[in-house]
Amino acid sequence: MPRLGLGMPLTAGLSQEAVTIIDDFFFESDTSGEVTPIYTASRKQFARNNNDVVLTSAVTKDTSITVPPGQTGTAIRVIETTANSQHYATTVIDEVTAGDTYTMSLYVKSTYSQIIIYTNTTQISSNVTVNFTNKTIATSALRAGIEDAGGGWYRVNWTQVAQASGSSKIYLVVKDLSSYTGSTSNFTDYFGMQVEQDSRASSFMLNTTSDVLTVSTTLNDTSEVWDFDSTDIMLEADPEDEGFWEEGSNIVLNGDYEELGSELVTNGDFDQIGSEQITNGDFSNGENNWSFGTGWSIVNGKATVVNQTDWLTTTGTPILANKQIKLQFDVVLNGGTLRVKNNTNDFDETFNTVGSYTITRYYSTGGSASNLQFPNYGSGFSGSIDNVSVKEVGQGFSFLNAELTDSAVVLGQADGSISQVGQEGILTIGKAYKLSYEILEDNGGSFSLSAPLTTLTTTVGSHEMHFTATSTDLFIKRSSSSTTTKTTFTNISVKQVDPNDRWSLAGDWEISNGSLNIDSASIANAKHNGLFTVGDTYEMNFDLSISSGYVRVYFGTSANTIQQQITSSGNYTIRAVAENTPLTFRNGTNTNCSIDNVTIREYAIQPQDV
Repeated sequence: MPRLGLGMPLTAGLSQEAVTIIDDFFFESDTSGEVTPIYTASRKQFARNNNDVVLTSAVTKDTSITVPPGQTGTAIRVIETTANSQHYATTVIDEVTAGDTYTMSLYVKSTYSQIIIYTNTTQISSNVTVNFTNKTIATSALRAGIEDAGGGWYRVNWTQVAQASGSSKIYLVVKDLSSYTGSTSNFTDYFGMQVEQDSRASSFMLNTTSDVLTVSTTLNDTSEVWDFDSTDIMLEADPEDEGFWEEGSNIVLNGDYEELGSELVTNGDFDQIGSEQITNGDFSNGENNWSFGTGWSIVNGKATVVNQTDWLTTTGTPILANKQIKLQFDVVLNGGTLRVKNNTNDFDETFNTVGSYTITRYYSTGGSASNLQFPNYGSGFSGSIDNVSVKEVGQGFSFLNAELTDSAVVLGQADGSISQVGQEGILTIGKAYKLSYEILEDNGGSFSLSAPLTTLTTTVGSHEMHFTATSTDLFIKRSSSSTTTKTTFTNISVKQVDPNDRWSLAGDWEISNGSLNIDSASIANAKHNGLFTVGDTYEMNFDLSISSGYVRVYFGTSANTIQQQITSSGNYTIRAVAENTPLTFRNGTNTNCSIDNVTIREYAIQPQDV
């Protein structure tokens, strides 16, 4: 759409058939107040002798072919011979200039359901695959389009930036540029070969010369009808302004880099408690589910013994295999030593403090379910036990030499052995994550994240860190031996950063601490894919903090035009035409920078149409 606000101002109350001139544009109004642009422009036709072709030995031509509906003259039929070869003809593109944008267009009709057209030279390198069945185009160019012209004809156009200056060629093939045995019944018809310096195609311009031809062509924009009686239309206040916003919304997804995925850690606060595994732990049902050895009896609802000489055990196997359990019971200890263990010896502990109290312990169990035992010990226990309970805790975690509490895990062993806690298979290698955790008690020592190996802050309080996974497992472990290394962790949380893959990060680019960051000697790209419509105009705003190197910004890929190369920190606004669909940041060598608060809005009226 051409922009408003140039030249003479538009005023209300246009009479029937009135014409108002704004720069090069003519607006015809009717009684409804609607106006339609019907402007013209001078264009250069860079295709030489574009009503003819240069043949190769594997094709012939017929120049008497009917043109597409609405056109005049004759078309050219490129016909295969029976040679086993590439079957194509060419037309010459005269003296393009490196860095300029050119649009190629032509009408095609073929016996094949799909053909390929090439501009595969040093000056302009691109190819277009035209599928007549589903009316689509695949291309390496910046953009391309196809239009049904009627009578089996299609008008194809594609836009590309010249990589070098000089003459180029369009390869007008019958099918493609592969070598194959042709058939004289196969052909492709061509009409209206055209090359012009612009980002869109105008109406066909005939050029019978061997040089660039400058002609006046009509650029009626019949798709755009502007109603100046509508409140949706707003004239520019300043002629220097280049457009107005159709919608002010930001089209960048996760431009503040704060988007997080769902919680990946199970039971990160260690509060989850399983169901009771002990049956009749209060002995209210007598000796059921228990084996009372000699000397044991139930007195006042408690399992009681004097000078223990025999065992008290469960008759079943209530202790789960490969779990963390919480064992709890009430004891009255009048003398001797009370011993508690399981029959697979995963734990074995003694108590000899005289008094009445509750014992709570957390244990790791082995690979087999087991029963709970109160065995005889050398100095016979005298007293009673009651309210015996075994429940699973620490769900989701794997432990090694760790101690559990009701809401935390204590890592570190006095003998300096390895101590760790973690969960397996919750990460994806190469993805970025945010780890948060809380330290309740710190007695010194060093702890780290396992994959990648990263030192953790262990001062009392809440902490966060970002990392890129090098393993599917997440483990926190003591990374040095110390007799004082005992640290209490809780509220462990891991969430994926940018979980919907808004950004594609190569090299050392990463999303961390709420921004897009790079600190690297190597050049790489960070892209937001599928953002732009090629040929449309956008305005981008972002914050940059940079201490070394530079950042380049592309409204497209790094093969497109550099919109800006930045070496200083600040807030930046860039306005440009999109050359490809992604937004790309590209760092230079030895670059250290952070990018944040990326917003992009699209122009409703585009300056390149002027």
